Amino acid sequence: FEFERASAAASAADTPAMRKDVRIVLVGDKDTGKTTLIQALIRERFQPEVPPLTDEFVIPPDVTPESVTTHIIDTSLRAQDESQIEEEIRKAHVICIVYAVNDPGSFKRVTSHWLPTVRRTLNSDGETNAVPVVLVATKIDTYTSPNDAQKLERDVTPILAQFPEVETCVECSSKELKHISEVFYLAQIAVLHPTAPLYNARTHTLKPAAEKALSRIFSLCDKDKDGLLNDDEIKAFQFYCFGSPLSPSELNGVKEVVRESTNDGIRNNCLTRSGFLFLHRLFIERSRLETTWAVLRVFGYEDNVTLKSEFLHPPIVVAKDASTELTAKAYDFLTTIFKSHNKSGTGFLSTDEQAELWSTTPGNPWREDTFLRPDETCNEPPEITLDRFLALWTLLAFDNYEKAMEYLAYLGFCMYQEKEGETVASALLVTRSRRTDRAARSTNRSVFMCYAFGQRGAGKTTMLRLLAEHGIILYSPATGQRTAIGRIRVGRSEKYLVMREFAVAGADLDQVQSQACADQCDVACFVYDTSDPSSFAYVAGLQSKLITPGPQCIYVGTKADAQPVEQEYPEQPADFCASRGFASPVLLSLTTNPGKTKPFFQSIVELAMKPKPDGVRQDQGEGLTAMLALKILIGVAVVGAVAYKAHRHWQAKQ
Repeated sequence: FEFERASAAASAADTPAMRKDVRIVLVGDKDTGKTTLIQALIRERFQPEVPPLTDEFVIPPDVTPESVTTHIIDTSLRAQDESQIEEEIRKAHVICIVYAVNDPGSFKRVTSHWLPTVRRTLNSDGETNAVPVVLVATKIDTYTSPNDAQKLERDVTPILAQFPEVETCVECSSKELKHISEVFYLAQIAVLHPTAPLYNARTHTLKPAAEKALSRIFSLCDKDKDGLLNDDEIKAFQFYCFGSPLSPSELNGVKEVVRESTNDGIRNNCLTRSGFLFLHRLFIERSRLETTWAVLRVFGYEDNVTLKSEFLHPPIVVAKDASTELTAKAYDFLTTIFKSHNKSGTGFLSTDEQAELWSTTPGNPWREDTFLRPDETCNEPPEITLDRFLALWTLLAFDNYEKAMEYLAYLGFCMYQEKEGETVASALLVTRSRRTDRAARSTNRSVFMCYAFGQRGAGKTTMLRLLAEHGIILYSPATGQRTAIGRIRVGRSEKYLVMREFAVAGADLDQVQSQACADQCDVACFVYDTSDPSSFAYVAGLQSKLITPGPQCIYVGTKADAQPVEQEYPEQPADFCASRGFASPVLLSLTTNPGKTKPFFQSIVELAMKPKPDGVRQDQGEGLTAMLALKILIGVAVVGAVAYKAHRHWQAKQ
């Protein structure tokens, strides 16, 4: 089987997550040859006279086939009590139960005493908390006929079926130095490439966790998402896992074996999912577990067939006032998987296409949130276009970088890396701290956060919906937060603006005076209703609670097309802003002039791109210039301002 040979040769190299040391403990009745076996390995000769117990022996990694440090521990019922032996069992990575073929009593005690002792000591049922066991039959030089070896096989087979922790049985002779090194090699293999997590020896089937993991790997390698692995995809899989290509004859050998052994393993001359699973079951049954384990470890799995924590969450350092953004490589990857799953070619993912996309992950990462439509209807979620898909991922990377890395790993981001050993952390860019940005009065970030504060009915949600016209808006039932994200063009570059409102009573005050607001918010937007006399007092009170140094501040008066009223506050909005160094309030009509809001969002981004140093007023330098330009861009603001002044003049005359 050419494919197996090529794969096994490649998998002999170090693979990720493989243990670097193995602790082998030998147990068994007295006079079964445990100490003699160890001495035969060490001295490479038979010693008739041996001590009752040998010291721990360490084999350095450079002389073992698997390049691991191996500790061999002898035990003796003569020299130790049972509690000492049980302590060694607890520390063992693999246990060799030794019995002598010329002593039937020692074989019976394998199942009547030693295997039950191992289970009791480890509090194991053979699968949970299990440590692999290798049965070692010594003194085969005492065989008197060829039938003795066949009898051994008949006797051991029921044990393998009854005790799933028993990986294998090997027979040897210390006197004839026969199969001595094989005993310890198979013990190493039982630890480094265990059978128990992958295969049910009773039913001769893959275990559910192994089948799930291998099915996920199949899906990741199925680049065109047709449910099959074509020749190019099989070759890419082989090279990714083992670093060696498959020749045409090897590839044909794979297909021929699958075709002869299964009814549905090959379709249209391509490998099906069931064919892929069959191959790995065949590797295991042929005792070539290193091949299957090499595949699993390359894809990030550890010995319990779950993805390693360091594979999903590689270490990454993010300052509390820094943020995380997707790299160009990550956007390219996400664009690729979106297009590969959008088989309908509609430009948006159908329900079935979304289910297929998330099939290699724990599920849709936004399943606990509600997608809101920008047109204010929530009975149907918005179509997930490529723009919205990328916006969602931008928000996830910004809000929860650990979850973003985890899901990128589940989706197979690491398969697209050019550098060997590169982790999913390369999908993220960690920005410099906001404190540094403020000192430099500039930033190179591409994603900006704006918190929207204001009374209920002031127009915050409408602002979010307008921002999300070509992006997305999420509602979290757990927190009551609404978050919108949209892509904004500023000059020749494109930035993402995230806007969040806090709908739960008291949440505005909690947020505005939180350190998180100072660390993560770039612009605080204080929204008031120009037609409600009590609206401005609410946001003015909030602004005074801001932690400094903190975000830039902007005041927005909504419903500017309605008749403005005097605000019930010691200072009117324009005077309030002027006395505190803020730009004059921006007056917006969010309902009758929604098209005028685009320059407003651009100006928020421009304001965020020029953070002010500690202690500098916003009306010093470029901050005021930007806001003046903003007022010019929004024509309705001028109309609203004139109407407001006329109203003040009329009140004075009255």
